[in-house]
Amino acid sequence: MTNERTAYLEAGATQRAEVAKGKQARALRDAMIKSITARRKKVQYAADAKWPAGKTEHVQARKDFQLPAKRPYSY
Repeated sequence: MTNERTAYLEAGATQRAEVAKGKQARALRDAMIKSITARRKKVQYAADAKWPAGKTEHVQARKDFQLPAKRPYSY
């Protein structure tokens, strides 16, 4: 019985370790997504300042940066 109990306890420890790894990986992923989103917004605001809305010569640049063609970028 001792061996079976030990195997049972080790299996539980392994599962808890995997759960902890999963939580840590998800937290890292969420932090990376926040960082990417913040940097994307910064680039879009800079592009909006460089190529203001409403001018026909800026339409392609605004489209490349996924900015609205007829109004300033706002998030």
